[in-house]
Amino acid sequence: MSNISDLIGVGRYNTINFKNKTMNDVTNFVGANHIHYKIKATEDLVKGDVVKITGYNSGEDAVEVAKISAASDVAFGVSECSIANGSFGKIVHNGNIESMDTSAWTENTILYSNGAGGFTDVKPTSGDYQALAVVLKSNANIGAIYFATSEPQKVSDTAATEDTIALRGTGGTLKVADAVNDDEALSKQQLVTTTPLAGSNVEQVSGTPKNLLGIGGDGYSWVDETTNRALDTVYTNDTGKPIFVKATLGDDGGSPNYFHSYFYIDDVRVDYKGANSIGASVSFTVGGIVPNGSTYKATTSSDDGTKVTAWFELK
Repeated sequence: MSNISDLIGVGRYNTINFKNKTMNDVTNFVGANHIHYKIKATEDLVKGDVVKITGYNSGEDAVEVAKISAASDVAFGVSECSIANGSFGKIVHNGNIESMDTSAWTENTILYSNGAGGFTDVKPTSGDYQALAVVLKSNANIGAIYFATSEPQKVSDTAATEDTIALRGTGGTLKVADAVNDDEALSKQQLVTTTPLAGSNVEQVSGTPKNLLGIGGDGYSWVDETTNRALDTVYTNDTGKPIFVKATLGDDGGSPNYFHSYFYIDDVRVDYKGANSIGASVSFTVGGIVPNGSTYKATTSSDDGTKVTAWFELK
């Protein structure tokens, strides 16, 4: 693959050769939209199983894994497909998992390990926990999540309720202070305390917290740009800060046989969704985080007319 034009028409499940490596292959750690590891299953796994490390097979250069079986287990990744006991395969360590059942949760829901190899949206109330994923699309068949391993966090045993936050101080004890009541922010390891914590080396902050990429918080809001955006048109982020763009692209009242949607940042395709053999009205949402000064655009490929159905920017 020598330039971005080689990507046009390439779907999620096609093979892309890149510098003598095959994307989405166990011999390569970097996939099309994730980082994965070659593993050896020590029990039968199915797609979506949350796994832990049980050993390392040095002869095959593969991490040995099994399903999470206790709340205290540390998650290492998610099985990308069914893998039989004793067989080799791939697990996603960081990135997107698609075509799985996420119908039990709404989009943007934070997911944790349920202690039995699956996910739950219920944050643990004792012991250690990991915030593991966020739901990108809620659907029984074509659902998607973004998975990212995180360092286990300690749940405080304090009797304090609601508007509090617990952080470990320099003496090893948990300090409690008033905090913004924002479970989503806490699950993403964002600092939301509004009072200083003695001995915790944490400075006092105020206002709405941002996420780890600097998006959101004070000075940010969702803006409906649907009437101001068009397909195949290059726009520039001149806001002085990174923005998040979410564009829903659909057919123009027809019933296309195929429909593919793409999102580009600085002429690099960063997101794709599409399908073939449709024969009905359809739409897909694509987007990404656009750095300050970068260009962005959305395009489609279809045998019928296409249009911007909705376009929102967090800026």
